[in-house]
Amino acid sequence: MKTQSVTATSSSAIFLAMAMALMVLMPGTAHAWDFTYNGLHFDIIAEDEVEVTYFMNPLESGYEGNIVIPAEATRYDGSIYRVTSIGEHAFYRCGALTSIVIPNSVRNIGKEAFMDCEALTVLNLPPSVETIGEQAFMWCDGLTSVTIPGIVQTLGVNAFYGCKGLTSVTVGAHEICDEAFIHCSAITEAHIGPGVEVIGVGPFTSCPMLTTLTVDEDNPFFDSRDGCNAIIETATGNLVQGCQTTVIPQGIVSIGEQAYWGHDELTEIILPSSVTTIGSRAFSGTGVIDVTIPNTVTHIGDAAFFGCPSLESITFSNAMTVISDEMCRQCDNLASVTIPDGVTRIGDYAFYMASIDNLSLGNTITEIGNYALGFNEFTQLDLPASLITIGDYAFQSCSNLTSLVLPDSLVSIGEYAFTDNTELTSVSFPHSLTAIGRCAFYSCTKLEHVVIPNSVTSIGPSPFNSCRAMESIVVEEGNPVYDSRGGCRGIIETASNKLVQGCKRTSIPDGVNIIGEKAYAAQWNLYYVTLPNSVKVIEDEAFHTCANLSDIVIPDSVIRIGNSAFGSCVRLSSVTIGASAAEIGSSCFAGCRYLTNVTCRALVPPACVSSTFNDRYSKATLRVMRPSLDAYRAHEVWSLFSNIEALPGAGPGDMNGDGEFTVSDITLLINAVVGAGENVEYNADADVNGDGDVNITDVIQLINQMMSAR
Repeated sequence: MKTQSVTATSSSAIFLAMAMALMVLMPGTAHAWDFTYNGLHFDIIAEDEVEVTYFMNPLESGYEGNIVIPAEATRYDGSIYRVTSIGEHAFYRCGALTSIVIPNSVRNIGKEAFMDCEALTVLNLPPSVETIGEQAFMWCDGLTSVTIPGIVQTLGVNAFYGCKGLTSVTVGAHEICDEAFIHCSAITEAHIGPGVEVIGVGPFTSCPMLTTLTVDEDNPFFDSRDGCNAIIETATGNLVQGCQTTVIPQGIVSIGEQAYWGHDELTEIILPSSVTTIGSRAFSGTGVIDVTIPNTVTHIGDAAFFGCPSLESITFSNAMTVISDEMCRQCDNLASVTIPDGVTRIGDYAFYMASIDNLSLGNTITEIGNYALGFNEFTQLDLPASLITIGDYAFQSCSNLTSLVLPDSLVSIGEYAFTDNTELTSVSFPHSLTAIGRCAFYSCTKLEHVVIPNSVTSIGPSPFNSCRAMESIVVEEGNPVYDSRGGCRGIIETASNKLVQGCKRTSIPDGVNIIGEKAYAAQWNLYYVTLPNSVKVIEDEAFHTCANLSDIVIPDSVIRIGNSAFGSCVRLSSVTIGASAAEIGSSCFAGCRYLTNVTCRALVPPACVSSTFNDRYSKATLRVMRPSLDAYRAHEVWSLFSNIEALPGAGPGDMNGDGEFTVSDITLLINAVVGAGENVEYNADADVNGDGDVNITDVIQLINQMMSAR
C-alpha cells in the first residue's frame, strides 16, 4: 500500500509539472481570466467592456464545437459588460472549433486569435469589426471563402497566412497590411473593395493559383486598368500585386516589392518601356524562362529573381549601374549571363549557385561582391580592366575554371575568394594587387606554382590552405613586407619573421620565429618538416590535417604551441616537445589516432587542457625528463596519461649521466665547451638546446633549466 501511494503521488506530481510547463509554453503571458460566462472566459478591458480570452487551464480541453460569443457577459456579481474584443490567442490552436458566431458588438480581433483552428469552415465578420490583428486566422485551413467588410480599418500582417483551403477573398478593409494572404496556395480569385486606401507589400505573396485579381471601379486609390488582373496604385503607377495572368499595361512605372513572389505558375513576363524600377523579390520564386529588362529600367531591388528555377536567360538594361544583391541567386538553369557596360558593381550573392557556364562582364565593373558568382560552371573568366575589388567567396567552387589572369587594376582579393576551384592550375597576380585575404585560394588542389608580386603588402592567414599540389610559393624581390628568403618556397612576414604560408617543398629557414596560423593546414602531401631552433611560437592550426605527417620534433626554442596546431594529423605517431615549451593549446593533438609516443623535454609541465591530447592518454606513452617525473604524474592534465616513463638519464645537460642536473653537470659542460679536461668526453648531451652546436648558449640553457626546476 505504501508503494502504491508513493507511485500515485509521483504520477500526480509529474502530471502537475507537465501542466505547469504547458502553461509556461502557451503564447503570451499566462494569466487567470477575470470571470467565466456561458463557458467562455473574459478579461475586463474597460469600465464596461470585456474581451474573450484564452482557455488557459491545461487540465481541460480548449474551446471546441460551435461557439456563440454573446454581445454581453454577466460577471458573478451581476455586473454586465459589453463584449468588444476577441483577445490575443483567444482561440489559439482550438483544433476542434468548428464554427464561431461573433456579435455585432466586437470591434477588435486580436493577434493570433484563431490561429491554427483548422476545423473552422465559416467566418462571418459582423459590420462592427474594425481591426483584425497579425496572424489572426493563420493556418485556418478549413476556410474556403472570406469577406472582409469595409468598416474594418486594419487587416493585419499575415492575417490569413497559409490558409490552404481558401479559394476566394473580398477585401474592403481601409488598410491591408504586408503579406495578409501569404501562402494561401489555393486562392484563385481576389477582389479589392472601393474603400481600400493602403496596401502593404505583397498581400498575395506565394498564391500561385491566383488568376483573377480585380479592384473595384469606384476605388480612388487603386485600379486594375484594362482588365490587367493586377493591383495598381493609381497615383504612382506602381504595380503592387500581380498574378500568373497579369498583363502589365503601358504606363506602369514600377513593379512593386514582392509583386509576383512565389507565383510559380508565371512563366512569361513582358515589361513595358514605361517601367523604370523593379522592387525587391518582385519575381522571386516564379517560373519565368526568358526575361528582357527594358533599357528604361535604372534600378532592380535585391533578390528580384531569386530562386527562379526555370530562368534560362536574362537581358539587363543598359541604364543599370548595379546588379543588386541576390539578383539571380539559385537560378540554377541560367546558362549564360552578360553584364552590360555601365554596371560598376555585382552585388553579394548576385548569381550564387546559378550554374552559369558562359559569363561576359562589362568593362566598367569595379567591384564583385561577396559570394557573387560562387558555384557556377564557366571554364573561362575574363575579368575587366576596371576591376578593383573581389569580395569574400566571390568565386567559391567554380570547379571548371582552369586558369586565372587577374587584371592590372585589381587591388584586393577577399577571404576564400577562389576557394574550392579544384581545376585551377595557374594564377597570374598583377602588380596593382596589395591585399590577398585569408584562405583566398583554399583547396585549389591542382595549383602548383604562384608568384606573389612585390606590391602585395597584406596577406591573410594561409592564403593557399589545402593546395596539396603546391610546389613553390615565391615572393618577388623588393617586397617591403614579405619575403621568400633563401629560396625557401614559402611566404615569410619579414618584420615578425612569421611563416605565413608553406607548402610541401618549403624549407623553413633559420631565423623564422613563428609558424603562422594554418601555415601548413591540410597539406596532405607533407610527409616531414624540420623546424629550426629559432621558432618560438607555433600558431593555431599551423599543421592541422597534415594527414601524412608521421613524426614531429618541436625544438627547444618553442615556447607556445597553439590550439589544434597538429589536430587531425591522422598518421602522426611520434611527437617530441622541446625543453622550453610552456603552453600547449586545446585540441593540439586531437584526432591524431595513431599517436603512441609523446616525449616532453620541458622540466616544468607545460600548461595544457584535457582536450590537448584528446583520446590519446590511455593509448600513448609519455616520456619525460627523470627529474620531472613526479611533477608530470601529479599534474592535473599530464597525469591523465596512463603510462608515464622517464627518459634515459635526465636528458641533454646530464653530463655525468646520474639522472640529475647538478653543478657538476655545469662544470663538465663548460669543460666541453672550452675543450678543457682530457677526461671529458664530448657527446650529444652537451647540445642542451638541440641546435647541433655545443657552445656557451648550451651552458646558459642548462642553468635556466636548473633554475626553473627549482
